[in-house]
Amino acid sequence: MTAFLTDTLLPCVIAPLALLALLAFAKPATRIEAVALTLAVLAGLATLAASALWLVFGLWLPLLYALAALVLALRVGRRTRRAPWVGRALGERVRTFTTVAVTLAFVGVAAWSQQGRLAGDRPTLALEFPLRDGTFLVANGGTSTLLNAHVATLEGERFRAWRGQSYGYDLVRVDALGRRSRTPWPRALEDYASFGTPVYAPCAGRVLETVNDQPDRVPPARDVERLPGNFVLLECGDAWVVLAHLRQGSVAVAPNAPVRIGDRLGEIGNSGNTSEPHLHLHAQRPGPLESAFAAEPLLVTFDGRALGRNAVLRRRPGASP
Repeated sequence: MTAFLTDTLLPCVIAPLALLALLAFAKPATRIEAVALTLAVLAGLATLAASALWLVFGLWLPLLYALAALVLALRVGRRTRRAPWVGRALGERVRTFTTVAVTLAFVGVAAWSQQGRLAGDRPTLALEFPLRDGTFLVANGGTSTLLNAHVATLEGERFRAWRGQSYGYDLVRVDALGRRSRTPWPRALEDYASFGTPVYAPCAGRVLETVNDQPDRVPPARDVERLPGNFVLLECGDAWVVLAHLRQGSVAVAPNAPVRIGDRLGEIGNSGNTSEPHLHLHAQRPGPLESAFAAEPLLVTFDGRALGRNAVLRRRPGASP
């Protein structure tokens, strides 16, 4: 319940409603204060839309918040159209300065969230998308911790063994509204749209290693000892590609077998250290198999671009990955 409160309820419900309430009940004394307040709320909502996980409530909710904010902004504009641009009293000036400073902070965070979607000068690897026939959402992806929990493994000795996953993606199958399940609290693994979804090879190469016997656990249970769960490790040219948290018994390839783009590798499961069914994918430089996930990470691109959290990809039935 604590994780649901901090990861979902707080950023997806409580914080947006608090921002909207601020816009609804604030009484700006000047037009500059009104403009700054409106921009602060819009920037805050934009940051939450980009960085929060909307898998429970769906992607329609940020749009509803944005519409409410625009209506309230028009209301604030009507209330302050006769107000002065800048207040004369010291208290009004201090309040205006504070509002502007808060606005700049919100805008800065919003810009940071967008910067985390850019590849920059990082080494990249172009892959084909490994899923078909549906709509898929990036739950973790990008180059900043605001958008991608994996980035935390980039620095420090504590995560050295998992450095290769630093720019990894977590991919979730969703419905037309962006929900990973029809119910907010699924009770069985089969209730998740991702569970059992086929996974295909995103590159041509050969299989280096597989694990296929780890059990799928019903959330919130997770395996903190065998973090990847069932996985396939591919060698594709001068890169290694990992596809993890696969369904027990679904892995369809064996070590040393050649693979072509689009070959079936397995199915999405919920094995390993995972909060709910999804596909983990990352790419890295080659390294020794005994420390297979510790090499330098590579930023993966699909369709020529790097993806950040809440990016949506649609694959038509019958289309190749």
